[in-house]
Amino acid sequence: LNVPILKSFERHLRAEGKSDSTLSHYMNVTFAFLTFTEDEGLPGWREATREHVEMWLESLQGRLRPASVRNHYLGLRAFYDWLAFESEIDRNPFGEIRQRRIKPPSVDESPKDVATPEEVRATLDYLRNQRRFRDAALIAILYDTGMRAGELADARMADLMDNGDLLIPKAKGKRPRW
Repeated sequence: LNVPILKSFERHLRAEGKSDSTLSHYMNVTFAFLTFTEDEGLPGWREATREHVEMWLESLQGRLRPASVRNHYLGLRAFYDWLAFESEIDRNPFGEIRQRRIKPPSVDESPKDVATPEEVRATLDYLRNQRRFRDAALIAILYDTGMRAGELADARMADLMDNGDLLIPKAKGKRPRW
């Protein structure tokens, strides 16, 4: 697919200061929807209707978890809201921003696959015995704090204070936190 409007949307997201992961998600979701409409012989992005979006969401439900389907919905909605704001389309398939016709898919709480304290202890013991202290420290920090792996990956030794506090310079929302 060669859709010049995607370049404009990407530029808009960058200008808004969206994080790289948000930008990537919105672009991938939008591209997936446009590919779906092309593969199904549906009209292009200008003529997409509520029914086309619902068909796409339905096709995702068998392959993705409910939370992922909802995230796809939100990413595509951002694209169409931008198109409507820019007057690129006459009618937003999601409806007017204040009166949505398509509601986000509901998400049931799914159990998270979390390591037990015994499993973590065994992993830490193994790493210490192998003298892999850095790896043990990383696992311990992630387990103790519940922080995102990407946040820890961005942290530097200079962010670790003598008292054990760790500054995360770019937490979610691009705000630093301790």
